[in-house]
Amino acid sequence: MCIRDSTCGYQWERLDCDTSEISAIQGSNKSTYTSTVHDAGKRLRCCCTPRSLDGQIGEAVFTGWSNTIKLPVPAMAEVTLSGQAKEGKSLTAVATFEQSRTVPGGCLIEYQWTVAHPDKNSPTKPPPKQYPNKPTLQLTVDESGHNVACSATPVCDGQRGMSVASASKLVLPAEPRASQCTITEQSGTYKLGYRYRGGVEGLSQFQWYRKPSPDMKVTPSGDREEWPITAATGASYRPTADDDGCLLQCRLTPVREDGVQGIGVVAGPCKVNMFGDTESEARAMVARGSCELSLSQVDGAETIPKKLQVFEDRLKIQDAAGNKTEAKGSFSPQFKVHVDPVVVTRLTIQFDPTRRVEFEASSAEERDRAALVIRAFIASHKGN
Repeated sequence: MCIRDSTCGYQWERLDCDTSEISAIQGSNKSTYTSTVHDAGKRLRCCCTPRSLDGQIGEAVFTGWSNTIKLPVPAMAEVTLSGQAKEGKSLTAVATFEQSRTVPGGCLIEYQWTVAHPDKNSPTKPPPKQYPNKPTLQLTVDESGHNVACSATPVCDGQRGMSVASASKLVLPAEPRASQCTITEQSGTYKLGYRYRGGVEGLSQFQWYRKPSPDMKVTPSGDREEWPITAATGASYRPTADDDGCLLQCRLTPVREDGVQGIGVVAGPCKVNMFGDTESEARAMVARGSCELSLSQVDGAETIPKKLQVFEDRLKIQDAAGNKTEAKGSFSPQFKVHVDPVVVTRLTIQFDPTRRVEFEASSAEERDRAALVIRAFIASHKGN
């Protein structure tokens, strides 16, 4: 605002819009005046008093009131990031202003967080995400392995100042860890569910275990491989005859994509109850005193159909027609039935440490049925 008559005396005044109080602004006796933070929210005018060349003073004239003065937007000097740039931690943007000016009342700062791949030419992009307009950002797996920066923009009375961006920081992944581990059964297969955290998951490690249940009527003997279970190293496991009535557990070791391992966690135990019908059938066979099973004997690359005759105290291996007995043995502490942990259709009958015969079943279910039936006869014999 300017009054050009150089023969006038000037005095700028300030109007408080809330109280209607008018006050003279000290030191404002020139034709121009630059508003300050003290004028924010107020209105200004100038009193002009004419003076003749011989010193006579005329009647004072007032200008009209200006519009309400808006706050000047403070100039921002820099934005820095404090905190640990690591998944699970947080970063806070700290904005400072030129000449150590603080943010005046009525002003605010808008924050915009950005996430980018460290390699600008990489086709990999961070997942789209809406970041809050806040000075603090909680870092998650979405930011892990990416550069994070924040720009701050001062805003006063609707006027936006110049945005200033911080230097970027590379977010490191957290140590791999797993939680909420549970074992569920679906269609005869037990599956481990869990929640992974700590960067991008790599080839996490699994190991299933079995152990006798406290309420088992027959404690597993040497014919059952107890824990850990050979070849049971995936996120899912289909129980075999060896697991009948046992407790299953799974140990998970979380592994990050760069090979770093976390602390292992164990899920379970859960009891295997998927052979109830087979157990009932086996008990009925034991009650009758004998049963007949059809399996194929493994002879090198060939399989030869055989008939197994199981009695209260012994087992016979016959040809498919049942006309010739090819091997037999009485139940003893050395008589064992082993199920193959890798080839799920095979089992081995061990008459004694020197005589073992390997058999092939038509399916994993048929293999397990045969093992459970023979073991039921063995258990019945031991119980007598």
